[in-house]
Amino acid sequence: MTVFADLAEEEQLVLAEAPLMAISAVFAVGHPGFLGTLRELRASNKLLRHPGDRGPATSLVGEISAAARSLDVQEDMEHRVGAHLTRDEVRTIALDGVAAAAPVLQALSPEQAAGVADWILDLCRAAAGAAPDRGAQDRVSSAEADVLAEVGQRLGVTV
Repeated sequence: MTVFADLAEEEQLVLAEAPLMAISAVFAVGHPGFLGTLRELRASNKLLRHPGDRGPATSLVGEISAAARSLDVQEDMEHRVGAHLTRDEVRTIALDGVAAAAPVLQALSPEQAAGVADWILDLCRAAAGAAPDRGAQDRVSSAEADVLAEVGQRLGVTV
């Protein structure tokens, strides 16, 4: 079983950024308004702080979660490409950040990789389902569902 400290510093950073990037991709396509955005943040933050039982990946997910909470993804995105990003640019950058984690996940045991990927997808589902887009019938919009599928694909998992 891999522990977070066994990973190279770059691998640790990539895994810590991946859940935040995945959530950012969901935020980029949603249009829930101010209160809806707060609900999405609260829902994803709750799962980020308390990832729960993730089987063989529980310890690793806990370490990734702690590392992720110490990062400032918005500042990192602004540093990489500038402060004025469109929603599409945020989505693209965020999904690229998710994709960067795939090689690291592939190096883990299949059980750990699945546990980490499932947790990241659960974070996205929590955000997407927390506040429906204005006027939407479903809690998860089609754009959010598309992002969920793409996050899964980038992580190498089927949603």
